[in-house]
Amino acid sequence: MILALLALLQQPAGNRAYYAVVAADASGQVVTLRLEGHQLDINRRTRVDSTGARGPHGVVVAPDQRHYYVTLDDAITGGVLLQVAVADTVDRHFAQPPDTVKDLEPLSGRAGTVELVSDRYAWVSVGSLNRPDHGWLAAVYLPRMAEAGRVATCTGGTRAALWEPRGLSLVLCAGDDQLLAVSLDSARITQRLALGASSGACRPHDIALRQSVAYVSCGSSGELLIIDLDAWSITRRLAGRS
Repeated sequence: MILALLALLQQPAGNRAYYAVVAADASGQVVTLRLEGHQLDINRRTRVDSTGARGPHGVVVAPDQRHYYVTLDDAITGGVLLQVAVADTVDRHFAQPPDTVKDLEPLSGRAGTVELVSDRYAWVSVGSLNRPDHGWLAAVYLPRMAEAGRVATCTGGTRAALWEPRGLSLVLCAGDDQLLAVSLDSARITQRLALGASSGACRPHDIALRQSVAYVSCGSSGELLIIDLDAWSITRRLAGRS
């Protein structure tokens, strides 16, 4: 299953080829796609599940475009955040050697999405292994790949998106049926928005942002919620299949 297509990796000098990273959680791989003109090819495949944890569940490309970060998950021992070095493209016409896992940071919970706040810090959405009502954002200091702090969030808060203009992490709470806004400056929850309706629970599954609008998919009701982030309110509920 393709989990996420998140970012362009690089544009090599001398041609108009673009690279994108895809996290495929069912196969334990990160796949790099190459687009040149109308031709889309698989450039390389990198296995990232050699630690025994499952995933990847989240992936994001570093600003230097020479690394990306991947979250894996294990229901017993907890998840990890991997730092992966991007391999040089030797010949664009053939499949390339895989990327290289350089470092990892163990996380004491169920790892979900990862967001880069800067080239020095990442925030990882984590859920507790033995307390389903407990979750947090873990701040990881990337130069040392070490956890530097936590912000308590909510039940089932393993999916989040970075609203960069406001310096906020928007965390989905599947168990609490809420959307949280967490300030990355003050490391505090600043707003909460109930996502359920009178017809039943939403149980948010995933989130995507476009400027000041958030799109949240509901795993229980099958709805797609359109949220005005400036007004902090749900503007539309599009019916779907649960």
